[in-house]
Amino acid sequence: MRARRGHERRGRMRDPDPVAHSKEKVFGVPGMTKFRLLRSLVDIRARRVSAMRMAMLFVPTAGFFVLVALALARIQLNDARGHRAEADRNMACAVFDPPVRGDIFDRNGELLATDNTDFRVLRIRRNCYWEEMDLPGGDPIKGMNHAEWSGLGPDGRRRAEAQRFIQISRFLARRQDDPQVLVQPVPRRIYPQGESVSHVLGYLGEISGSEISRYSHAGYNLGDRIGKSGVERAYELSLSGKRGRREYMINAAGNYVTDRAVSYPERGEDLTLSIDMRLQREGYRAFVDNGKKGGAIFMDPRTGEILAVVTSPSFSQEPGPDRLTPMNWAALAMHEDHPLVNRAISSHLPLGSVFKLVVASAALQEGIATPQSVFHCPGYFVVPGRQSYPPKCYTSHGSIGFTHGIGASCDVVFYILGQKLGVTNIVKYAKMMGMGTKTGIDLPGESVGLIPDDEWKRRFGGGREWNAGDTINLSIGQGDVQITPVQVARMISVFASGGILQTPHVARRGEWKGKRLPLSKETIDAVTAGMRDAVLNGTCRRMSDFPVPVAAKTGTAQTGTRKQPKPDHAWFAGFAPYGSEPVIAWAVYVEHGGFGAAAALPVARQVLDKAYELGYFGTPDPQYIAAHSARSKTGAQ
Repeated sequence: MRARRGHERRGRMRDPDPVAHSKEKVFGVPGMTKFRLLRSLVDIRARRVSAMRMAMLFVPTAGFFVLVALALARIQLNDARGHRAEADRNMACAVFDPPVRGDIFDRNGELLATDNTDFRVLRIRRNCYWEEMDLPGGDPIKGMNHAEWSGLGPDGRRRAEAQRFIQISRFLARRQDDPQVLVQPVPRRIYPQGESVSHVLGYLGEISGSEISRYSHAGYNLGDRIGKSGVERAYELSLSGKRGRREYMINAAGNYVTDRAVSYPERGEDLTLSIDMRLQREGYRAFVDNGKKGGAIFMDPRTGEILAVVTSPSFSQEPGPDRLTPMNWAALAMHEDHPLVNRAISSHLPLGSVFKLVVASAALQEGIATPQSVFHCPGYFVVPGRQSYPPKCYTSHGSIGFTHGIGASCDVVFYILGQKLGVTNIVKYAKMMGMGTKTGIDLPGESVGLIPDDEWKRRFGGGREWNAGDTINLSIGQGDVQITPVQVARMISVFASGGILQTPHVARRGEWKGKRLPLSKETIDAVTAGMRDAVLNGTCRRMSDFPVPVAAKTGTAQTGTRKQPKPDHAWFAGFAPYGSEPVIAWAVYVEHGGFGAAAALPVARQVLDKAYELGYFGTPDPQYIAAHSARSKTGAQ
């Protein structure tokens, strides 16, 4: 059974007649069997599928290569210029060339500030970072502080700068030995007049972050130099100019190849000041030679032009080529004499008897007194409601008229006038004449000052009310009164100009218009007559022999307290000539100098003698000039 079944399976699997089967006709085609027909059909279908797949693969591949070719063509044809510039930038390091600042001159064309050429040594880094380095062998000047630089003296400073220039020249000659190092010319500010005019001109320093924000519209960057004080700061935008840009080409090793100027720096505008350096130097000498601290303003009352702004002690803007570095500035700022403070515009202190000119004007304008009024001075004054410490006068004048009350500076006369006027009227006229407010002078750092009143005392006096004693103090410029010298000079100019409140200024540019105050000619004549009496018969008699008539007023302002007294501040203010068109008004104060006629008057007299010699008051008398020169040589006042 098992054998028979296997035979049957083998029989079923074998073709019984393969020949007959292969020769069977299909569709009448000889030799075309069903098997061959099926195989042909399968081959045809496979070939069609393969062709379709090849086509589907070829089309996107060809499209991709077409897009690549188009992109390459666009890069080559259209973007070549931009990529070439990008390649150039990769090889170029930009360095900004600082501009040359404008020169500053006085009213006579004397040079006050200018830029000289200096150099700095830069090392190139591969990332275009510049590192400033010292000269080989050391810089003989860099790093000197103010005391060291000043201690060299003029000859020593010239020798040090010459030695530094020789080192730079030698370094330039050997620069090919180190191609990564460059020497860049940079301007350095020079102040040939020295310390006498430092507070007027100011100084330069590196710009700070806050200053970059303030001057963002002007395109300043870190590292730029900028005016920090004085006219250098006030007129920074016109003086500074516009910086240039230079590109230094470096190779793959970071070595210098060549350089080219992208833009050239533009020089700043020159500036002419109203300052007369001859008077400025004389005023500074008058303070320094006598060891005095203080400030002074001399101005033209007709225009408001400042002729001299004197401050003592002063400082040097050039403690070496690095100028006032933060270290040097900090040393000056911490000095006990505060040499960085412009005392002529920033110091605010009691005015003393010079303030009586304001009270006298208010009394005349308000009808409280007339030029013919007569007062009685027993040497003290009884304050209503006050039993102790009656305010006193320095002497008993007895019967005294209005004009001589100003000339003799009688306190009792002004106690009486002050009580009748009241605090409101005194403050009104004081502020009308520019007291307790900024004058608008074109120098930074001006103080406001203070004219106290009842509202101020309630706010800052512990809620206390204004009393009669406060009015007494205010009427003679004491108490909480705080005035700056420039405010005093401006007030004096009101009387000198016939009632015009000028705006003091040091730059001779633009229009500066004064304001006419509501003061009658009779008031101005009466007050100036009192000032003239002070020269002829009062506290300013040391000016009576001046070649032209002078109207002036002294002041001795008390400081400290009864428990801790301090020396008084000395004031002297006035104008000349009296009786004709005045050309100079002034205000001088000497810090803790004592009596105004003894300390402040000689300073003003020395400057006025110089002004007379220079022809400010007309043709000078040769005999007076000779006598003045002799007194100066012997140290006589």
